[in-house]
Amino acid sequence: MIFTNDNKECPSFIKLSITQNGKEYNFDFKEPFRSGKQGLNKEPFDFVLTIDKDEYVGKGSFGQDALWLPYGNGAGLKVIRTENNWPHTLDPDQVVKNINYIKEINSEIFPNIEWATKADISGQVCVLTEMEDVQDIEMEYPRPAYMPEEDFNYYKDILNVPVQVLKKCISEFINHKLLPETSWYKNGGFGARNILDGKIVDFHLFEHKPSMYSFPVKECSTDECQKIYDDALDRYKRWIPIDGVPKWKGKIYQGMNFDNGFTMPGYSSDDENFDSYVKACFLPLDKVKDKKVLDLGSNQGFFDFQCALAGAETTGIEITKEDVTLAKDIKDKILKLEKSEFIHGDAIKYLHETKDWYEVIIMSSVLHQTHPDLYACDDFLQSLASKCRYFFFETPVGHKHYNFSLKQVTEKLQEHFYDVRMLYFYDCYSTGYRAVYICYPWDPPQNGPGVYEQIRKEGRLKK
Repeated sequence: MIFTNDNKECPSFIKLSITQNGKEYNFDFKEPFRSGKQGLNKEPFDFVLTIDKDEYVGKGSFGQDALWLPYGNGAGLKVIRTENNWPHTLDPDQVVKNINYIKEINSEIFPNIEWATKADISGQVCVLTEMEDVQDIEMEYPRPAYMPEEDFNYYKDILNVPVQVLKKCISEFINHKLLPETSWYKNGGFGARNILDGKIVDFHLFEHKPSMYSFPVKECSTDECQKIYDDALDRYKRWIPIDGVPKWKGKIYQGMNFDNGFTMPGYSSDDENFDSYVKACFLPLDKVKDKKVLDLGSNQGFFDFQCALAGAETTGIEITKEDVTLAKDIKDKILKLEKSEFIHGDAIKYLHETKDWYEVIIMSSVLHQTHPDLYACDDFLQSLASKCRYFFFETPVGHKHYNFSLKQVTEKLQEHFYDVRMLYFYDCYSTGYRAVYICYPWDPPQNGPGVYEQIRKEGRLKK
């Protein structure tokens, strides 16, 4: 396989041969390097790589859309497919732009990058980049002071990246305004390990996305934004809750920044970033374009706005009228979004009655309010799992009013979802702590309306 490019700052000629178990492989770069049982086995392969006049021999690895070829001197070459990557073909120019931005920011959470360029292989465009060969070193897991010993031991078993490493990554995403790829936290088996020695090694789909961190304002001054916010706080002050607990605490729940410099302060558990932006780093925003998203308990609409700005058609259901009013004001008067709807109503009732199917259903810190007994929500979870491709979920753990362990929460989700990934947890503003999950009713490329019901009927829900 021969790669050529016109970038004079990069090697002009690259030749690659791959063998595995005595068999030589040639790829057209239109299909994954392993599809079903075809292609490379899930194990290292042998390669001979010629770059201009230098030759390297070694063992490489691969994922669905990339080959990794370490030189043996602390660096290596990554070859990235751009054709036929589910759910869409990659733009090679955007991939190169993404890599070069990562190179420019020089962050400790990414490998060092030497260069990136488009290349041609038999008329097919791909991307090549030379970068640091990060070693897979065992990372330490210090126990957070707020986490019980039982939960700590369980977390180490189900989350293969220390939480302090994830926290550092999130801070860098927010600082550099990066939209990460949905599965940036993956750390599974062969071809699915993405965080090695505290560094993210698969990052070519990470985009510089300022609008994710400062919502784009459409002809609304900071004074007008301030009035919208002040009016909302005034409504909260006058709100009489059913449970007798005042709604107003001097700020809204979901903090938001706007690109005209205005900020609506919200909750920040670490006094560094709003919790809303921390959780947004795990939303599958790169999967929602032209799809439907349902936010159950949408609060002031932060996650709806994130998804709508990523191209989704969003519906937020919220029981608190004052939250709906503020969400609508932000949508109509500040952001002027057209494909975003907020409904004042019962989220559980809405879910059971809707006939729609959603790419993502969001439920952030709501289930413990709608179903205080974790073991009495099976009908709800079954209905939810039958109507989405991804379920984004946050919940309290060990809360005084919701005193369930991390294992109990995870195992309950596993009864209804094919794959349950606990992604992150953090010390919060109340008792216990919060855990963030992404749940898959079935393998995303196969999932769709009716799939969940069928696999449940056939007893194929659990792996």
